Amino acid sequence: MRPASAADLRPARGVAAGGACWTSRLRTFISRRDDAGGRVARVLLPRDLLAGSAGLSWRSALRARRNRARDDLFARRALCPRGTRAPWVAQQLAATKSVEELISKGERRDITALFVDIRGFTSMSESMRPDQVLAVIQDYLDDMSKLILKWDGLIDKYVGDEIMALWNTPLAQRDHALLAIRCAYDLIDNAPTLRAKLAARGLPAIAWGIGINTGPAVVGNMGSQERLQYTALGDTVNTAARFCGAAPAFNLLIGWPTYQACAEYIAVDEMPGMQLKGKSAEKFRVFKVTAIREDKASPWVPFPTGAAKEVTA
Repeated sequence: MRPASAADLRPARGVAAGGACWTSRLRTFISRRDDAGGRVARVLLPRDLLAGSAGLSWRSALRARRNRARDDLFARRALCPRGTRAPWVAQQLAATKSVEELISKGERRDITALFVDIRGFTSMSESMRPDQVLAVIQDYLDDMSKLILKWDGLIDKYVGDEIMALWNTPLAQRDHALLAIRCAYDLIDNAPTLRAKLAARGLPAIAWGIGINTGPAVVGNMGSQERLQYTALGDTVNTAARFCGAAPAFNLLIGWPTYQACAEYIAVDEMPGMQLKGKSAEKFRVFKVTAIREDKASPWVPFPTGAAKEVTA
């Protein structure tokens, strides 16, 4: 094809020159077939097409468009869950969902919820200095959070010494109940390390219990115009919190749906007659996890670990 000449740069049929000096208003090359001569001509689109009906110069219109796109992406990323170690989670949601969807459109889906908190910390903290309370909480939250993120959990919130974490949301996760169980094992297995760290700083020893439940919940951004937070609501979440509250130190309590999902990988003792606050004993079957294994051919590993049992003695 021959190089474009000055004649080829005339405006296409039906495109107005837009002023005396039309060449100053042209922006990008496009290709079209000239109806009369059958030859390929290279023409330019007017820059003022960017401005639309706003009456802005093309530069101002382009700048405004870029600013709107940037602000929209920032808003979508701000509305995505932050308590995850995988930045692609927020990036994928921001790229596929609008601001309106992230704000107003929740969804019902199966999740696994995990709660962990310190046993008797409220009464313990009454005899501690404020700086000691904060030091204990900070070390505890830091260690627990790293382990939750290691197992791809979403840290939903901190409420004092309680941590709420979720799996299978906002994106689907295969074997999410088992991921939460393995995370709980590591949370208990970390007991000697964390307690040694606290002792080295002259801080009191702490112990914690864990509860996990699996089932349907409503998830999405919830809150007020001043503050939104991605979270989960429903009986599945409430029951997991009840399991945590009833769990002895360095033990994990789970519900029947979680046990069903992980039955090939965990050994349990049923806890008959255990009364959960606000729950019917006939409706809920509660299990204490006693052992775990990597796969069907692997040996069973006691749960909690021997190291954790030593610190509870």
